[in-house]
Amino acid sequence: MPFIVKDSLLPQSLRLEDGSLETGNRDLAPLHDEVIKLAITPMEAGIYCIKPKIVYIDETGKKRAVIIEPVELIVENRISPVPEANLRDAHIEFKSKAAETTFHFLVKSFNEDSTKKFPKERAGWRTLMNIVKETKVSKHAVYDSARKRGYAIAELERSGLIEAKVFTGERGRGGSILKVKVATENEQVRHQIEHQKNDH
Repeated sequence: MPFIVKDSLLPQSLRLEDGSLETGNRDLAPLHDEVIKLAITPMEAGIYCIKPKIVYIDETGKKRAVIIEPVELIVENRISPVPEANLRDAHIEFKSKAAETTFHFLVKSFNEDSTKKFPKERAGWRTLMNIVKETKVSKHAVYDSARKRGYAIAELERSGLIEAKVFTGERGRGGSILKVKVATENEQVRHQIEHQKNDH
């Protein structure tokens, strides 16, 4: 097997079984998202095509499967580790100005909440409307509809720079609302957080 997935890094509600990720008998409400992140360790160099498939039971009790868009992964033999200084100074490339503006706003939001002694898991979350209001980027860049991400948010999610979560029990919003924050487990994001913190 060219890759190893460490089950010790998975949430307790998930388990690995015969190469599949089992979520158990869990229900996902309509239009709700659930983000699952996996860390894989390549065992040998080569070019691999990863083709994730989701198997689920729909509301009628029928078993269905969805093939996610394949991802080609190139694994090279690394002669030496990347120096920490190089990673710290690495510039993040953004495809759109709206994505760059949104990202830096979310970094700033995380640092602001951290100075207010918010727990790490609660710091930095912002609604899509809040992003539009504070950054002045277009609504289209942030969301296409009440549930669909705009191109800037989609870009940041694909790059692993931010994460999204639906919060329930929010007043006046139908009981739930989508919020985003910077992905603090991302090494580049952590350096951006520290860099902005040191500049103030």
